[in-house]
Amino acid sequence: GDSTVGKAPHGEGNIITLNGGDGVSITGTGTDNNTVSGNLIGLDADGTRDIRIQAMAISPNYANDNTLFIGTRVHGVWKTTDGGNSWTEVNSGLTILDVRSLAVSPNYATDKSLFAGTVSGGIFKTTDGGGSWTKVDGGITSNNINSLAFSPVYSSDGQVFAGTNGSGVFAST
Repeated sequence: GDSTVGKAPHGEGNIITLNGGDGVSITGTGTDNNTVSGNLIGLDADGTRDIRIQAMAISPNYANDNTLFIGTRVHGVWKTTDGGNSWTEVNSGLTILDVRSLAVSPNYATDKSLFAGTVSGGIFKTTDGGGSWTKVDGGITSNNINSLAFSPVYSSDGQVFAGTNGSGVFAST
């Protein structure tokens, strides 16, 4: 059935939405028929809050922890631990709330690490699942972070890659 966020009318509520394209389909045990599409989600009681989603990251352990993160244009990072039924802002220390990219550690179940790339604010990292954020972008020549990705062997090399607006790709050392 439908998974409603906020107080959207029956049949119009979804777990989460992404801008443009054909949306996102979340599949797996207990997630039948949760197709995600559209441009906005309503999180206030009356469903009117305009949260424009620019990024989404899903815990690699989603089947067990039901954790998703969204990065928004003006409201920072939001987190759900119940598959989208309820959302919490997790912005302590995140000084720029225009979040364009997110990346969840492949070891999230144990390290609770997540990176957020912002518009004009660089990169922020949390090691407590979003509880607090620290700026970590030393050496990057652009503060506009369009994309983030973990190295395929992150467990051994600890590298994170950042794609910027006009300055190329950077790798952590």
